[in-house]
Amino acid sequence: MPAPAEIYAPNPRLTNDPQRWRERAAEVRAIAEQMYNSFAIEAMERLAKDYDRWADWAEYLRKNPLAGQTSDAPLLSASTRHPTNI
Repeated sequence: MPAPAEIYAPNPRLTNDPQRWRERAAEVRAIAEQMYNSFAIEAMERLAKDYDRWADWAEYLRKNPLAGQTSDAPLLSASTRHPTNI
């Protein structure tokens, strides 16, 4: 049986694919357009923005493959989970 880390480890092919994150953002925005509750709409818009930010991060990593392994990598802000110095 695999160790727990092996079971829950994200697949880098999926998590580092900017197109995947852009598609997810578009899906969330499409769902938000069908909603009526303003709080739910705002939450979905925030989620879509997060997906866009992850897409930006994945694009950055594709252009700078060693960025996640060095001390000069952009920092992820705790409040926005967005690279702060790209």
